[in-house]
Amino acid sequence: MFFEITRFELRFQLRQPIVWISMAIFCILTFFAVTTDNVTIGGSIGAVNRNAPYVIVQILSIMSIIGVFVTTAFVANVVNRDFELNTHSLFFSTPILRRDYLGGRFLGALLVAFLIFVPVAGSIWLGSLMPWLEQERIGPFMAAPYLYSLLFMVLPNLFFMSAIFFSLAALTRSMMYTYVGVVAFFVLYGVSQSMMADLDNQTIAALADPFGLAAFELTTKYWTVFERNALVPAIGGPILVNRIVWTIIGALVVVSTIRSFKFTATLEGRKSRKRRANAGSNEMVTHVGTDGLQHLAAPRSFDAAAQFRQYLRQASIELSSTLTSAPFIVLVLIGILNIIGNSLALNQLFDTPIWPVTSAMIQVISGSFFLYVFIILVFFGGELVWKERQLKLNEVYDALPVPNWVIWASKITALAAAIVTLQLVAALTSIGFQIANGYSNVEIRTFALGLTLDQGVIFFLLAATLSFFVPSAAWGSSTCSTATRRCRRTPGPT
Repeated sequence: MFFEITRFELRFQLRQPIVWISMAIFCILTFFAVTTDNVTIGGSIGAVNRNAPYVIVQILSIMSIIGVFVTTAFVANVVNRDFELNTHSLFFSTPILRRDYLGGRFLGALLVAFLIFVPVAGSIWLGSLMPWLEQERIGPFMAAPYLYSLLFMVLPNLFFMSAIFFSLAALTRSMMYTYVGVVAFFVLYGVSQSMMADLDNQTIAALADPFGLAAFELTTKYWTVFERNALVPAIGGPILVNRIVWTIIGALVVVSTIRSFKFTATLEGRKSRKRRANAGSNEMVTHVGTDGLQHLAAPRSFDAAAQFRQYLRQASIELSSTLTSAPFIVLVLIGILNIIGNSLALNQLFDTPIWPVTSAMIQVISGSFFLYVFIILVFFGGELVWKERQLKLNEVYDALPVPNWVIWASKITALAAAIVTLQLVAALTSIGFQIANGYSNVEIRTFALGLTLDQGVIFFLLAATLSFFVPSAAWGSSTCSTATRRCRRTPGPT
């Protein structure tokens, strides 16, 4: 049964457009990274060949980091898909072992994620054959760097990432907590890279990097141009230890997930059990006829003032559900740790202590917090757009006598409030770090201008475009959903 489920998952995933779209995008990126200087992914430096083993390993390792988003889409959805399609009861009632059900799904998604990177490696080889490249910058073809990159760098990265995302999705049955895992990955990677600036922490940083890129940089740090053009890093030292450690951690996560997963339709916590107990002990409610409720009918109003009140009420609901949700709070805490970790690296510049001045702290936020905030906003923006659809309330929601602008404006308001909250947390964390390190010249106006005008507007435009307008253009013409509200509705009685 294990292999049958694996084959089923392979066939299912390979029929999804996202697999081929992701493969095409990755191949195009790597092709242009080799054939032009306008696209840089690691890349060659100076006299290093464009297809040098050093460049091949670096490009494929970085692409596996970018592949976090693709891996999330494949692996985290293999279990949640059954709940979204209401087929989980069918699977849970059949005599399938947990290790076959979860293991087959996990292996199938992992193989699909790995298959994406095989043509990516081929695009590097194809790019090196282009006639417009300088022939003196093209070295001889060697298969060892491609095999080394795919089997020793990319595959362990995908395995560990898949294990984490699969565990989060299977145990929480929530994509949002999986997004939290994605952000935590990038935070861990950013902190490990910042620690590389300190010569005393390079070994620790090399082991703490789950992607192995820090260990690769440490091993090849003092390589000459000839070594980078001709050699592949040996399977030993920090790279081998890093790969073994994170592969073992990934295997333990998969095993613990299989042992902890329960074949039940819903996850029941203490609050849900308490509500069920209270519901069972409540007295029977006396039903009142409709004649006795006629005097309670509310007056109907659909003027501009009523629509504005609807907007305020809906915006408060969206804002409360976003800012008070457990995933958002966890992501804010991770963001605080991210800023503190990168600020600690700032405190030592080539073993020389420097003051955490405001300009330096804003640079830390811009460098380490930008991608972090962008990921959060895209994920939460998508959650805001598709929330009613995921709860299967979109048809009821679309039938309400509420204009389209109220729904859109309330969701965009919640997104803007999340941006302001994250920027405020970043500023307060930076100020606290300054005071803790004895720097008392706090420039609040500089923080406000630097974070709001310089970054806040960019965050809002990017997140609004990717979270709202792109899904609207993609789905608005063919579906009737709350995300687009393009259904033609009959006005209610006035």
